[in-house]
Amino acid sequence: MRKPTGVSNIKAYFGTVHILEVMYTFAAAGSFYIMHFLVLQAQRDRFQRDEQMAQEERLARELENRKLEGIRDEKMRQQIRETR
Repeated sequence: MRKPTGVSNIKAYFGTVHILEVMYTFAAAGSFYIMHFLVLQAQRDRFQRDEQMAQEERLARELENRKLEGIRDEKMRQQIRETR
């Protein structure tokens, strides 16, 4: 199989190879633009992972707050029942 000539073929050719291995391969071949693309892609992927993690943390906090509200509400209802 011959090496890809376009940026769009990189992923199809290399599959799940570690990005640094791909970068070193293209650096040795002197392909600055493909290396630059891979660096940008890695940065984008990292940003997306960080954003997803932050969103999951926000959702977890919201869920915890809702659970606490439910517990407080139930305790208040129980106190009202006991005082009747």
